[in-house]
Amino acid sequence: IPADLILLASANEGGSAYVETSSIDGETNLKLRNSPHLPAQGPDALAASSCDSLLGNDSGAESLKHAVQRIANMSLLGHVDGVGAVLNPKNADELPNGGSLSRGKSLANNISTRVLQSVFKGRRRDGGRQQSMMAVREGENVSYVTTLTSEPPNQHVNNYTGKLTLPPQSADSRSESAPLGAENLLLRGAVLRNTEWVIGVACFTGS
Repeated sequence: IPADLILLASANEGGSAYVETSSIDGETNLKLRNSPHLPAQGPDALAASSCDSLLGNDSGAESLKHAVQRIANMSLLGHVDGVGAVLNPKNADELPNGGSLSRGKSLANNISTRVLQSVFKGRRRDGGRQQSMMAVREGENVSYVTTLTSEPPNQHVNNYTGKLTLPPQSADSRSESAPLGAENLLLRGAVLRNTEWVIGVACFTGS
């Protein structure tokens, strides 16, 4: 594994993967890692988890082509001008100060304890502004993309906290979030076993 990744898809059933971490923690037994899934609570979450979305592939294994198409459809790979789903005005209560973000102000300056990244890098620069990090006005016509909110890098290889925020199912709905833990993390230096391929998004990339 070339970098610390959040597992998004794999050749195995349900998007799971096996890794060996002997070079990291000395353990030779294989560890099971899983793709994140939405918690099954509330009508929006149930609808999102049942559709063919970033986190909704529970029935059997999928092809590499299908996985790439599925993930691209919800990320900057498919929407180059996309805005992070975490900035959905319907989720304003989840932002600091009740969502009182203003235009022209970087979200990074408002969130001091979290690291926010749009999935598959690419904060598109336009006129000197980072569009994917700007606040969105209610009713504004935008394409939302999945965003990763991650804890800062640390030395604890057996713990991880973060979340993936998905695009809303409709213009009037909230963006649902899938919690992330160590079971969703592929550590740099781990070796992929009994798994033909995986797709992930880097959560830590170094300085």
